[in-house]
Amino acid sequence: MNRIYHQTERAYDSGVRTAALAIILSTSPSIQEIRNFLISTINQTDHHMSTYVLDTMIDLANNKPSFR
Repeated sequence: MNRIYHQTERAYDSGVRTAALAIILSTSPSIQEIRNFLISTINQTDHHMSTYVLDTMIDLANNKPSFR
């Protein structure tokens, strides 16, 4: 799923990437993985994808104490 989200092998549609992100976040990602997602928002050419990732992280931090 990380390869899909970060597009290491090929480019993927943003819908596929958001689904991969949702799966990864539902499986208790490591702190390093979360940092990598946040860092990836800086390099995004798709503003909507960056906004989605940041909003998802904020939502998880507000609603899931174990995520903080």
